[in-house]
Amino acid sequence: MVPEDDSPTIALAELVLDDRTRQYAYRTHYTTDIFTTDRPWPTTIDLPALTSRREKLMRLAEEQERDDA
Repeated sequence: MVPEDDSPTIALAELVLDDRTRQYAYRTHYTTDIFTTDRPWPTTIDLPALTSRREKLMRLAEEQERDDA
């Protein structure tokens, strides 16, 4: 996952190891939507919800820093 300081959006890419070449390749290029995969087990990650939570935590941290100054 790739959160950036100047952008609250969290993006995720899925890479898989090619058995033949032993190189990683994108199975899913970067997405900011709900991500679902079945390898190696079924998993769903709600990136918009994580982004929202991160935005709130960053905002609270900034407010706390201002209050402490």
